Amino acid sequence: MKYTDVYIEFKNENIYIEQYFTGEGITDELIRLDIIKSDIIFVFKAPEVRKFTEFAMS
Repeated sequence: MKYTDVYIEFKNENIYIEQYFTGEGITDELIRLDIIKSDIIFVFKAPEVRKFTEFAMS
């Protein structure tokens, strides 16, 4: 059995968070590392929901 807690892709100078099943704040950690919110895309959220966040749409 295979299980992934976090699945992140780095492409086109953005960070695509595909899956996020941890209790830890991976997004907070990325921001703490000076990654700007507009470079982070939550793929696991529907585009209709993403537009209400401070993060990138796509």
